[in-house]
Amino acid sequence: MTPPDARIGSAPAPLVDEAAAAAAVDRLRARFGGADPAPAGPDPELMALGAQLVVHMAERGRGGFHSVALGAAAALQTDPGRLRPHLRGWYEGARTLLEDHGRDAAAMDGPEAVRRALADLGGLDAPAPAPPGAAAAPPP
Repeated sequence: MTPPDARIGSAPAPLVDEAAAAAAVDRLRARFGGADPAPAGPDPELMALGAQLVVHMAERGRGGFHSVALGAAAALQTDPGRLRPHLRGWYEGARTLLEDHGRDAAAMDGPEAVRRALADLGGLDAPAPAPPGAAAAPPP
């Protein structure tokens, strides 16, 4: 039998469905919750859960690092600064997962753009700047 993803005209199933994303968010909230310091150092579980969350967001059109960082912070009910030690690994891991599974990751920012955004992490609380040549959005 032909796998569903191989049929002509069928859209591939998402790599991270709603249930898996919700489970990742719940586990990450438990790890980042409360007033305790954010988890530090390399942690395979954090890496896997964060990458799942970012893949989920990217598959639904939220590809830019700025947007993903704000979305992850909102989903985890924390500020982006607490996530800083993990954001780049999650983001780069998610891009690799998408590419390695034949998915389009073109909307995701490249490593240099991610590096610049991390250098200005305090600016992640503000809306993303308009791309060069684009009309600026009116103030709220």
